Amino acid sequence: MPKQTYDMIKSNVIILNCIAALGYFLSAKLGYYISAGNGFAMLIWPAAGVSIAFAIYFGSRVWPGIYLGAYFSTNLFGR
Repeated sequence: MPKQTYDMIKSNVIILNCIAALGYFLSAKLGYYISAGNGFAMLIWPAAGVSIAFAIYFGSRVWPGIYLGAYFSTNLFGR
């Protein structure tokens, strides 16, 4: 495989992971916003749907992005 093609694929995967992390992060923020309050289980968790959609559509290439989005949303918004 030519070096230019490999670099293009690598940069596309990095961009895709950044988009997956941002999508998970924003949907988790929405989930915390619509939650009933502290101490209650959330009935709707939009971040789960976003992560499943990314994983089904793009496969294992987006797992690092989903992990980073979950990590940062838990550490910044976790209650």
